This record gives sequence, C-alpha cells and structure tokens, in this order.
Amino acid sequence: MKRCVILWAMSFLCMAMPVKAENEDPYIQLIDGFYYYLTSSSAVLTRAFNIQYNDMEVVRIPDTVYYKGKSYAVRGLDSNVFSECDRIKSVTLPRAIRKISDGAFEKCLRLTSINLENVQEIGDRAFFQCGLTEISLDGVSIGYQSFTACALKSIKIPGTWTSISDYLFAGCPFTDLVIPDNIKTIGEFAFSNVDLRILTIGRGVTRIDEGAFICHNLDTVKILAVTPPDGSEYMFGPNDYAYATLYVPNGSLQAYRNATGWSNFQNIREMPSTGMTGVDEDLVKVYASEGSIVVSGAESGRSVAVYNTAGIVVRETVVPADGRVEIALPAGAMYIVNVGGTTRKVVL
Repeated sequence: MKRCVILWAMSFLCMAMPVKAENEDPYIQLIDGFYYYLTSSSAVLTRAFNIQYNDMEVVRIPDTVYYKGKSYAVRGLDSNVFSECDRIKSVTLPRAIRKISDGAFEKCLRLTSINLENVQEIGDRAFFQCGLTEISLDGVSIGYQSFTACALKSIKIPGTWTSISDYLFAGCPFTDLVIPDNIKTIGEFAFSNVDLRILTIGRGVTRIDEGAFICHNLDTVKILAVTPPDGSEYMFGPNDYAYATLYVPNGSLQAYRNATGWSNFQNIREMPSTGMTGVDEDLVKVYASEGSIVVSGAESGRSVAVYNTAGIVVRETVVPADGRVEIALPAGAMYIVNVGGTTRKVVL
C-alpha cells in the first residue's frame, strides 16, 4: 500500500517533466485515474493510479484511451506498475497486451484473477508472491522467478516449453505435478519448498539441477526416462530421499541405484512391465483435498466413477492427459472411487 502511494507521488512529479522520445506527445499523462506514457499511436500504463485508487479491489484497464481528441491503444504495462498494491483482487487487461513486464504484479497478495489469453510473454518476478491460485500458460514464455511463492494450487506445464527455469515455482502449494516429455532441463530450486506429494517426470528430461525438488511431503516419484537424467547430489531434499518411493522403468533399477543424486533414494522400485502406457496401480493416488476428491497418477483415458455408500453413481469422468482429476462433492460423507476398475474409499 505504501509503495502505491510513493509511486503515485513519483508519477505526479513526472507529469511536469518532458520525456525524450520520437513522438508528437512526449509526456506522461493522467487519463481516467491512470498514468500513461503516450507514443504517436499507443499508450503504456506507466505508474499506479491516482491516490483515490489505492483501495481498489477490481482494476479494469481499457483497450483504448483518449487524450485531446485522439485515441491511443493500450499496448503495455510498465515494470512494477502494480507492485505491492495488495488490495487488488481482480485485473482485466486490454486485448492488445502481449507482455506482462518485470515485477508488474509482484506481491499483490490478494490478486486471484487476471486474463492472460492474449499474453505471450511474462517478465521476471511478474507474479512473485501473488495470490493467483490457477493460471494457463499455453503459448507463453516465462521470465526468472515469475511465479515464485505464488498461491498456485496446480500447474500444467505447456507442451511448448523445453526447460523450467531456476526458482520458477518455488514455494507454490500444489501437491502433485507432471513434468511432460517435452521438458529437457529443470533449473535450480525450480520446485523447492513446494508441498508435492506425487511427482511424475517425463521421458525427455536429461538434467535436473541442485535443489529442484526439495520438498517435505513427497510420497511418490515416478520417472519415465530409461537413462537416469544427469543431476546434482541433492536434487531432492533429505526427507524426500528418506521417505519417498522412486519408481523407475523396468530394467533401469541398477542404473538409478548407481546414478548421482538418484542413488540417495532409500526405496527404489521398478515399474512392472504391463504392456500398458499408463502407470502402475500402486502409483494411482486417490485422496481428499479441500472439499474435493483428487485422483492423480492415473493413465490418461481411464474411467473414474464416484459412488455414495448406497452404491449410486454421483459423478463420472475420464482421466485427462495430465493424469489428474479433481471432483468437488459435499463434505461429511464417505465415497467409493473406482479408477479403471480399482476401488478406493475416501471420506470428505
């Protein structure tokens, strides 16, 4: 909040200062409560709002602003524009926005909603320690620490990525994760201090850097690469090595027992050769989480049916490509969950 006031004061001073640029209107202008840097045809929202906006919970940035009878398309956000404005809950971006600049929403602790369908690039620390619980990143390139300590409950790694950068999702609270086959490298501390219980690592991973998965509650690690990926001695944390079970491809047990970092696991098992592309039933997890039944680690395409204690089907679905299903149901009851013919009991 204090930072917003300071930014407003700085912006007020800037109104009287010309900006050297090759355009017809080289000034920062206050338009409808926001400060914009105007070029010849477009506008960049450059600083947080007039002081009266400090308590805003909903921010709507227009597609177009008007100044002295001329229209300007809003095409950009300046770095740190809403940083530490911790009352903001929802942001609507203009359709022409393609990039979220560095630190734009850093430490916006209550921010839970923002439209990113037209965004192609997210800058360094853009959503560092913000309140977002879900986000789609398809077709988006990501900067350094863009989502570190964010409130994300789950994440689907896009099929267009080939690497995951250092600290990218460190400190996020999601409990299960699938690293797809398109990922080749995972950076230092990329998922450290994440509350992971179930982790699946795809066939394409060739290197995992130090501390990438220092978690505290890991129960299952499944890796599909026949050859152990290169890595540091401590890719995982001490508790992970001591208590999690590492499942490796059939025929790769000895290779993992001899590989740097992987050999630290106290419990390494081969996945049975079933002739199926899906996971072993031992790896399918069914549990209650925040009023929902969660199924993870199941083979894509398997049927999931939930019954009440009277044997009546209350919900049916199919496991998607990422192997995770989340089904919200009334609390205070026991349910029987059938995943591909195997049943589990869950109490919400």
